[in-house]
Amino acid sequence: MFGFLKRRKIATAVENTLHQIVHDALTSENRIAKDRISSTITSSYICAYISKTFERHGYDGEKYLGKYLRRVCDGVIPNKLYDTVSANFTEYALCKSGLSGSEKRLGELKKQTDAGIQLAESDVALDNSLKHRNEAHTNNLAFYLSGRLDEEKLFPETLPPKT
Repeated sequence: MFGFLKRRKIATAVENTLHQIVHDALTSENRIAKDRISSTITSSYICAYISKTFERHGYDGEKYLGKYLRRVCDGVIPNKLYDTVSANFTEYALCKSGLSGSEKRLGELKKQTDAGIQLAESDVALDNSLKHRNEAHTNNLAFYLSGRLDEEKLFPETLPPKT
């Protein structure tokens, strides 16, 4: 019983943190946030943030990602974010299996997925959530959605050489 309540409390904390970050980014009249909310980076960040937060508390992250992903996504952007996350991972899975897309697209999706995971892992390792900060927008997702974290800097090897 107490384990269930603790897991539910963790899921609620994750949902509240992500909701605050996404809500603030989308209501700031920031066009970048509106474009980036549906990106593979954001989707992989959300999944990794949920999974790694549960792992940090001693639970099987993948198991509870499966159990709480829809609830967390619906708590952030009801009836939309879960579909976006699912669509991004379906595209990645299809490219990875060779059923859709090109090798180039698979490479792009892998880099974006890895970047989102790294950003989330960093935040969880630092316990970089809003409940532990006096100022808002202090984690990597907030930086990414607001445009303060440049996509080009996430993938420096894909940039053309500077002349």
